Amino acid sequence: VANSNVKNETVGDGENHDDDNQPINALEDSIMEARKSFLPPFDESATHPSDIYNAELIAGPEMWNQTHQVLHAISKQYSQDGGTSNWYRALTAREEWPRSLNTLLENMLHHQQQLSSSRSNGIESIMDKSINKRLRTIMVLRHCMTFHTFVTTNRFPLRGTHRDISHKLKLPELCTPRLLELFTSCASGDISNNGLNMETYTITKQLRDKRLVYILILYLMAASDVCGGDDTATTMKISSIRPFLLDLTSDLKEATLLLNEAGCKTKYVRIREGSHGVKQELDGDDDNDGDALEYNGGLDLSVSLICPLTFPPPKRRRG
Repeated sequence: VANSNVKNETVGDGENHDDDNQPINALEDSIMEARKSFLPPFDESATHPSDIYNAELIAGPEMWNQTHQVLHAISKQYSQDGGTSNWYRALTAREEWPRSLNTLLENMLHHQQQLSSSRSNGIESIMDKSINKRLRTIMVLRHCMTFHTFVTTNRFPLRGTHRDISHKLKLPELCTPRLLELFTSCASGDISNNGLNMETYTITKQLRDKRLVYILILYLMAASDVCGGDDTATTMKISSIRPFLLDLTSDLKEATLLLNEAGCKTKYVRIREGSHGVKQELDGDDDNDGDALEYNGGLDLSVSLICPLTFPPPKRRRG
């Protein structure tokens, strides 16, 4: 919005004209409220990128507690029989995981095995703070992706009790209410013959985009510095997002727009054929507007989140 009036500027009679700036302030407030309803909970005052977005706040108390219960049960068995890969087997044996998330788990396991060979007291426990937080973030991400896969391959609206819907989604019942709260709109509700609450849920284009940006931010938290290292770094970064987007069935352009809206910096990286995955950053601005998109088939995307959190300016209409 073009506005030549500057706050506290005095004109002619020397009076203060703060009221002239009210339209701009109202617009900024409106944009911030829209961000808060669309993006995961964020902390603009965070001094470390790992504190900007919070997986626990995304999950909500019931889903976050469910991830703790699973890891605690695995940890008890793991400590009794002692094998270095038992937690990995226990976590992945029952159900198939998306390939990109399975890769994250394998990387964590490899990191633990390296540590165990260099430490006299053996391997780190999955209940240790850095590893536990990372694993729980990956588990929340998997729940979100399970929900995403279901809603993109099944017709909506979705009707039933939370237990019915959990069964359809193949998700723990503790997780379903939070996912429905975040990513659907409850269109109507009634009482079934047996006295249970039957509700109908729908999804709009805006809720679909909200689901995608939540999932992308969770992946950034889970994949950056996957071994749970330096939380004091000034930049949270992943050098490749393309394998994850294949699991997500999303494209680079869509991911770029959503990540930029979340305050992330993105840069296209061209994958050179016949070079064993060698990548080369493209010249140009981080926002990647322009001709780079035409090479979508041969591009990957690097993503970073930097403190302080900075959102893109509102887009101006062309007219």
